[in-house]
Amino acid sequence: MRLFGFEVFRVVRRIEGDLLVLRLLRIRDLFILRSTFDPALLSETGGETLKSFGLLTSLWRWLRSTFQVLYVIELKREHAHRVVGLIGLYDLSIGNRAYLSAVLFDPMDRRQGLGREAVHLLLDFLEKAGILKQVCVEVLKSNLPSLVFFQEMGFKLQKIHSDCFWMAKDLPKEDSTSGPVSCVLNLIPPVEPQSSSRHGVVIAVS
Repeated sequence: MRLFGFEVFRVVRRIEGDLLVLRLLRIRDLFILRSTFDPALLSETGGETLKSFGLLTSLWRWLRSTFQVLYVIELKREHAHRVVGLIGLYDLSIGNRAYLSAVLFDPMDRRQGLGREAVHLLLDFLEKAGILKQVCVEVLKSNLPSLVFFQEMGFKLQKIHSDCFWMAKDLPKEDSTSGPVSCVLNLIPPVEPQSSSRHGVVIAVS
């Protein structure tokens, strides 16, 4: 669907699973992210040199300019949920494909099934929404746990670059008569996919 020359699609504000909740990023999340999100997690996997964000505005600008869709990953708790990571899409081309990037901040939260559920929740939403044909990830050759993780999630190896594996998963379009119950309209200009984007490479999330 197009509106005033822009591609328009609906993004749910909240996706809930058994252990996790994916919630669209809010400005007030920046206070938590600044103390938990280390840019080195992306730079050591994606090859980018990212400085620490001293200002909240710098962190916000970087997140908004990098990702077209971005959720915080919350671990369910009885009294208050705990933010454990981020998962989002970048280089998104509606009707075509997007790149997925995810991070769990604390190594203690990894290998607990949280990354698997977060990726599954997002892929399930994208499949039902029918806005993408394919989701791609880039994994460094040295990051074998993530390579195995995404193979188990149904991603197939497409290309081998000098420093990373390029993997993709096709999303079958699911017929649905009802749209998202709670949604927000995002106006996103079409973006041509890049052959080797360095905005974010998925790190160990299994």
